[in-house]
Amino acid sequence: MSKDRFLQVKLGGKTVQVPVFQDEKTTLEIVASVNDRLREIEESSARVDTQAYALQAAYLFAVDSARAELASSDDETEVHKSLVRIQHALKGLLGDLAQPS
Repeated sequence: MSKDRFLQVKLGGKTVQVPVFQDEKTTLEIVASVNDRLREIEESSARVDTQAYALQAAYLFAVDSARAELASSDDETEVHKSLVRIQHALKGLLGDLAQPS
């Protein structure tokens, strides 16, 4: 028996089973986000094409994911630079403390 839990939801007007991500509340928030994005795409389109909507939504979520990954990487770089500056400052302080008065 699989440990994965599934939840029955409506995505793009279709009832589907999705794996629970973290918890039910988070999963439902993700479902709502996908449905919102699909509605935005539908409203901006001149013709009805459910498959195209789904593909466009998938692409836009992938773009969001890539942007988040880049932002995270930038944040990690800044944290690293800050830690190096702190390390240098601490070495300076320790050096000052080691000097006889």
